[in-house]
This record gives sequence, structure tokens and C-alpha cells, in this order.
Amino acid sequence: MSVGSKRSSQAELCPDGLGPSVEATHLPGRPHWRAPGPWTRPEVQQSQESLALQAAGLARVDVLRDTEPAVSFVHRFNSELQLDPETLARRNQITVSSPAKFFRVNPALFYDDVLGVYFNLSNLIPDRKAPEIIIAGDCHLGNFGTLRARDGSTFWGINDFDMAGKGTPEDDLERMATSLLLMSPLEDGACRPLVERMALGYLEELRRLEDTKAPVHNGLHREESWGAVAALIDKKSKNTQAELLDEFCKHGRLKRNHELKDISRREEQLIRDFLPHWESQVAETPELVRPLEVLDIARKTDSGGSTFGLNRYFILAAGSDGEERILELKQELPTAPEQGTGNTEEANADYIFACMKALGGHFEPTMAAGTIDNDAYYVRERQREKGSLPINDFTTFQQWEELVDHAAIALARAHAFQAGAAEKILQWVGPDQELVVERLQTYAETYARQTELDCAAYKASLSKA
Repeated sequence: MSVGSKRSSQAELCPDGLGPSVEATHLPGRPHWRAPGPWTRPEVQQSQESLALQAAGLARVDVLRDTEPAVSFVHRFNSELQLDPETLARRNQITVSSPAKFFRVNPALFYDDVLGVYFNLSNLIPDRKAPEIIIAGDCHLGNFGTLRARDGSTFWGINDFDMAGKGTPEDDLERMATSLLLMSPLEDGACRPLVERMALGYLEELRRLEDTKAPVHNGLHREESWGAVAALIDKKSKNTQAELLDEFCKHGRLKRNHELKDISRREEQLIRDFLPHWESQVAETPELVRPLEVLDIARKTDSGGSTFGLNRYFILAAGSDGEERILELKQELPTAPEQGTGNTEEANADYIFACMKALGGHFEPTMAAGTIDNDAYYVRERQREKGSLPINDFTTFQQWEELVDHAAIALARAHAFQAGAAEKILQWVGPDQELVVERLQTYAETYARQTELDCAAYKASLSKA
């Protein structure tokens, strides 16, 4: 059992939880660059030639590679996770259930393509390099929801920073735009103006923040939201701790069911050995009895997208007000924008957590990172305010328009939380806003088609195994 070193003080948030926080260059160094992808020079050259033909109006590019590299990549990635056969089968079942699920489960493949055959297409301004900042990494539309702000209020914004790392704003925009086409039941022709709305809303919010120099909060509060997001904030802000405990606990213990399972003695000892490190890292937590009084620990199964199958635990702890609190201990993957591997021992807990904080993702005082048995973990409270929109049921243009509007603002605020990032992004775009929109639309449409083909091919490969 080992624990990570103390978090870098250079990445501390402002006391009130508002930004901007730190320059991207002040974060810990990257753990290492990932190994080169499977693309050969002829494949890259072929994609460049296809793009040149498209730009000249001589050809229409559907996708930039065949499916075999993607199938091989996902099989290799999953083998590196070292999951038991039953968990791997369940992960595969989820992966091929739809192209949207395939996309959500495989952010590492997305970045392997961005740094491979899709590199040229991903450059939204071909003759001008985008600034390197800390990005959310897995910025699909399913990774937004309600959370508790540091002041105790409920807000809506990005709720998953597992893949945060160094990249460009293009990466987050392209992943979000592609997810729109894959998740929405609307025709591509209807999604095209939504992608434009996303890009323009993002840039408009960056300009507003840069012009006003207003404090940055990662997300939208009730007074800033409308429609389904406002209704969700209203609903979740009324949730009580008693209701949360009733969902997961019974007679002072965590319920054992299809979601919560018993853990081994070794797992329990590793977790209990880790908790003193956690306590040394977190600020005062008046809701919890300190030193921490652990009442029960259970494994949380069937959770996560890209992290499905990794270790996740619920820790029931005594509360100072007589109501218990649930802490979630979650294993992390290496950050996809930089490494693209399923080898969990290559994940760097301090680095991931520092990137999360740089985006304003350090929402409440129980959050801290560390290492257990050579794997990266972080702890957070299971918040009663946590909730998400039923976007699988969204069928109208207006519903998707509202979602895109809110997501664009939330993403802009996450990027702008870093000191100087908004100015750098706006200087990069300059007078080429229309070009950014057009190329973002093309990227999303092309990569959505690529994902559909990859999903079908991977599903076929499983039937042959």
C-alpha cells in the first residue's frame, strides 16, 4: 500500500471557489506522453490527400480510416484494464449497445485519432495553432449535471473531470459536438445549426468573461439557467440527506444489492490504510466526525463510462449532525488526451487532481487524491444534489437547443477558470470565427460517421471471439 504525495500548493483554488485559478504551465509536469498510435505514415498521408481533395471541392470525405485500427485499439485497451471475464463481458455489452455508448466508453480512442489520422481535420484553424490549456478531456453532453457548489448552493455544469489534462479547446469542442450528433435523435441537418450554436455560445461567453473580468464559476446557478436545467436545479436543491441515505443505506449500513457488493478483507484494509492520508489532505469538513469514523464500506458496481469496471467504493461515515455521509472512492485511468492507455498504474493521481482543480472542478472540501496499491484514486462526497437531465428522452430541437446553450456556457467557464486562458483562446480565433464553426461541423459529422462504423465493427469482432 502506498499513498501519493501531497497535492501541489500551486494549484490551490481561491478561498471562495471562484477563479481564475492557475496558469496551465504551473501544473505538475505531464506523467509522460503516450506511445504513438497505430497509424502508419501512408495512412496519415492518405487522410491529408483526402482533405485536400475535399477542400478543392473534388471529393466528399466520409471517414479518414477503416475500422480495423479502432477494433484493435479497443481490444488492447480493455486487455490493459485486466478485468475479470464477467466484468469485461459487461463492459463490452455496454460498449456496443449504441454508437453513442461506444463513443462515451472510449475517449482514449478519440484522442488516438485526434493525434493520428484526424489530426489535420481537428485543427479548426489550419494555419494557426490553438493554445494549450487544461481541458475537461471527456466533454460529451452526458457529462453535465447538477452538483453542490462550495457555498452550498446547487448549480449545473461539467460533472466529470476524470480525463482532465493538457490539450486544446478544439478537443473539448469536438468531443462535445460529436456527442451531440451521436446522442441526438435529430437528423444531421438539424444538428448542424446546433453545433454552430454551441461554438458561438462558447465564444460569446469567453468574450463576456474577458470583457467584464467577472469571477468565474464552473457552471450555471439557478438565476442564470432556464427550461429543463432550471427545473433540475430546483428539484435537486430540495433533496435531503435523509433521502440520499434512504436510497443507499438501511439500519446504519450500506445496502447490499445489484449496485453495492461486499468487499474483501484486503480491499477493506487498503482503504482503511488510505483514509488517514485523505484526512491529511482535505480541509475542515464540519459535516463529518473527525477523525473519520467509518461505519461501512461496499463496492459500487455498474458505474461509469470510460471507467466502467474499475474499482469504485462507497464509504459510510458518521456525520457530526447525526446524519451519516457517503464518501465515494473512485479509481482513475490515465488521462486520455495525453496517454491513451488502459494501464491503470500509469495514472497519476496528483496530476489528474491538479487538472481538475485548474478547471474549477474542486467543488467541495472532501475531495482529495492519492494512490492505493499503485493505482490512482480520488475521494468525493456522494452529493444529494447530484443529478442529470434525461437527455435520452429529448426529442425536440428546442430541448437540444437549451442543452447546447447551457453546455457551451459551462465549458467556456471551465476553460476560463485558468488565468489568461480566455484571452489566449479569443486571440487564437481572431477573425476566423466562421471558419471555426464550419470546421467544427465537418469534424463532428465525419467523426460521428467514423464512430458508427467502429461500433459496428467492434460488435462484429466480439461475435467472432
